[in-house]
Amino acid sequence: VAIEPAISKGKKLLQLSEEAQKNGNLLSLNINITTTMDNGLFDGFSPKSHSLHNIAGKTAEIKNMDYARLSPLTTDVAQYALKNSLQVKKVEKYLQFTNKNKVSGVTLERISGYLFSDFNSDSYCRREDALENQKALIRSFTEDSRYIKIAFAAAYCFDVVSMISEVPVPENSTVNYFGDGDNGSASYFNKKIPFYQMVLHGYIPYSTVSLNDLSISRNYMRLKAIETGSCLQYTVMAENNETLSNYSNKDDMDLSYYYSTEYETYREQMVEDYFYVDQAIGSYINLPITDHSCLAPNVYRVNYGDTATFIINYNDHSVEIDGVTVAAESYALLN
Repeated sequence: VAIEPAISKGKKLLQLSEEAQKNGNLLSLNINITTTMDNGLFDGFSPKSHSLHNIAGKTAEIKNMDYARLSPLTTDVAQYALKNSLQVKKVEKYLQFTNKNKVSGVTLERISGYLFSDFNSDSYCRREDALENQKALIRSFTEDSRYIKIAFAAAYCFDVVSMISEVPVPENSTVNYFGDGDNGSASYFNKKIPFYQMVLHGYIPYSTVSLNDLSISRNYMRLKAIETGSCLQYTVMAENNETLSNYSNKDDMDLSYYYSTEYETYREQMVEDYFYVDQAIGSYINLPITDHSCLAPNVYRVNYGDTATFIINYNDHSVEIDGVTVAAESYALLN
């Protein structure tokens, strides 16, 4: 896979790694060893020979998930899950590449979202086998104490993952669904509680979806970060937003998600948001969430250990709870 030419105006990845380390930053390479498109991410890919087959013996197309909305991404490009033997080869290639270029971290894209049986006659694999295969692939990246980030990681990743990104938060007004919820879709969250975050807080750090997703209220997500103990996430790039217009119809890539990601546009906002959340929960980041409850419509209480209690008010008016007034769209800390 030709990676280096795509990095920062042709700057060598090794130079970028060394620069990041000198400044105390972590460079994490985004890697997908799970799926590929029908036009091929590498030479010689054949859906019939290299992808999983369903029980009817046909190649099974899959949908990528939008974790922010828990719904399939809309794309006209077919996606295929790769056979384990091909995944292993890709891992070997990536390990050589990251070692050569001193990359200290990897972001394993999509790896936690797909566990499929394979009905290929020469590579039959049950879902139970697929689980063990995935765990082995992930552990391959733990050599040399690599930093491993996985989006919305499943439980079998917890013992090796360093950071979990793009963890969705339960909405205040509606329950999240796979699909539109009107055709028998199963509810993903049956209660408006941050169960995933309550299990992991204090053990594994995790982040929200990107705050510069224009469909998400910035202040709403800052308050959700306080309610759920989440780190904040932004998606940024060094180039001007207009740069992406040159690639909008190239290689069937959908880059609309990145149309508002220019670093200079969000720099001050990112700093402000960081200090806003850090001032609230920074001292309690290693404590477990011991209680969470809804006190009134759009008003929540969360306890961090036996040290701190927060009341978060999402309403556009102030509320009074047990003699404490919480301003509109704000929070109060009770020690």
